[in-house]
Amino acid sequence: MAEYIDREAVMDAFAQRVKRSNNSDFASPPTWNSAVGIVERFPAADVVEVVRCKNCRMSMLCADERERYCTSTYTYKPSDYYCANGKVDEEADK
Repeated sequence: MAEYIDREAVMDAFAQRVKRSNNSDFASPPTWNSAVGIVERFPAADVVEVVRCKNCRMSMLCADERERYCTSTYTYKPSDYYCANGKVDEEADK
């Protein structure tokens, strides 16, 4: 299975590595530019974050708290279930 990374997280990791190895924020421009160029040229994957029922604004918590009722599909699903209709609810219990 393929793995996906966050470019910004990679760049932060590079910066931390430079700081630890040099005891400063400075890396020689050719080294830093080379590292940045490699990361920026890597192809990006077309992915979408999964929205589970427990974080979806289209689901309602059921009495037993292990299931949710989906108002999009009109079905009962486990809280960790996900579907293509999921919409993130910022207020949902995490």
